[in-house]
Amino acid sequence: MAETSTYSFLPIFSVDELRMIEERYQKYHLMTQAGDAAFRRAQERLKGKSNPLCVVLCGPGNNGGDGFVAARLLKKEGVEVIVVAPQTGRYVRDAQKAKEDWLNEGGKIHETLPRMDRPPTLIIDAIFGIGLARRVAPPFSDLMNWGNETVQKNPNKTAVLALDIASGLDAKTGVAQQPTLRANETLCFISTHAGCYTRDGADYSGTVRHVPLDFPFDPKIKAQMFVSDVHALKKRCPPPLQRTRQNVHKGTFGTLAIIGGEEGMIGAPILAARAARVTGAGKIAVGFVGQHPFFDSAYPELMLTDAEMILAGDFDACVTGCGLGQSDHAASLIERVMALDQPIVLDADAITLLSKNKTFIAALKKRNAPTILTPHPAEAARLLKTKTEAVQNDRIAAARELAKSTRAHIVLKGSGTLIAYPDKTIIINTTGNNALAFGGSGDLLSGMIGALLAQSVKPEVAAVFAVGLHGAAADAYVKKAPACSMRSEDFLKCCRRVLSKVLN
Repeated sequence: MAETSTYSFLPIFSVDELRMIEERYQKYHLMTQAGDAAFRRAQERLKGKSNPLCVVLCGPGNNGGDGFVAARLLKKEGVEVIVVAPQTGRYVRDAQKAKEDWLNEGGKIHETLPRMDRPPTLIIDAIFGIGLARRVAPPFSDLMNWGNETVQKNPNKTAVLALDIASGLDAKTGVAQQPTLRANETLCFISTHAGCYTRDGADYSGTVRHVPLDFPFDPKIKAQMFVSDVHALKKRCPPPLQRTRQNVHKGTFGTLAIIGGEEGMIGAPILAARAARVTGAGKIAVGFVGQHPFFDSAYPELMLTDAEMILAGDFDACVTGCGLGQSDHAASLIERVMALDQPIVLDADAITLLSKNKTFIAALKKRNAPTILTPHPAEAARLLKTKTEAVQNDRIAAARELAKSTRAHIVLKGSGTLIAYPDKTIIINTTGNNALAFGGSGDLLSGMIGALLAQSVKPEVAAVFAVGLHGAAADAYVKKAPACSMRSEDFLKCCRRVLSKVLN
């Protein structure tokens, strides 16, 4: 955890760790704080709305208790509130008290959805919390389906505010069971949850807000997961990118070697090289497996040659795999790259070749210099000898296992890209969107990571910053153009724009 201490990212505690925290303190005190926070946020969402109606959907656990508290406070303020709670028997202790407080102040509980004269302005999802890891059955699934259908019919009138996690979404893995109630906004208490950000999380959580609660936290409880967002870019910008010194030259900012580009795939390493140039590498040499172009007209400063010439030269870091192919020649290049004393990034075909050769994995584990692997889920599955679905069903476990088995830093790409350190630390990136779903996007990211390594940036910083910047560039693009239209040149322009904001 020493490396992680250089970051001040928002910590994420596991479900077990949160249960431990809750057990040590007065649960009802925490519940009233959570309910009060939900009430205040609901107030903000209802402000200025004409004749607002709030429907609170309560489950039988502590999440339902938070909902009862919020409902009671909203009713006190004169908001019309309908509470629907299919289980009207005994609740868990603190939720039972919250329910009784609601009833004692004149509140009513509906076991089924009552007839409403208008669509609800706000639906508060307090059905299931972070402990749910299974498919929901009726009658609660009926409420979740109703919520989704209501929003679909009234997208400009009705919104969903989820408490702690959207009901149906696995807080640990981000897998959305069917049905899952899709939220416009999620309030997370004590800690946010990995499931809000990765796998299906971004599609069901909406805007995620962390609401700290007031209690004496035990500093002995250490998180191993953290969230990185766009604000972390400015705070954690690697010093070489800031260019504070004037007495420098191109060699000061490192030489990056990029190896790849078999016949028909020469664009891949060129994309990586262009992104590396935008991310500050002083010199960039691209070595091709196949026949190479004489120069890149868009970036003529790039040095283009064959792969053998690259490995015979001097460089500070190496990116291998972009369009490399899986020939015997490609395999021999991988073997030589892993024997280097310089930091390396292995991507795409390099990862596939690793998965086919046990001796390559053994060589990887023996490396002393930094190594970063950037698999997408299918490539991660090949390394783990499993199926893509298994990786996606628990992305965090897969990333940690890869980091452990390779002794490398892992960038597991996808919705909610994960950066896993060999010490089990996980950083969840929250920048980016589906504009990045185009061929060459991963090559651009590898080049960015490689550029930072060439500038002597530590691997954990290089991976987190590059992934964050990669996503932030896509976020900048979709503010002005449709996601489906982004090209590599658009990405690079946006990358420069984001970097300009980060550096100024």
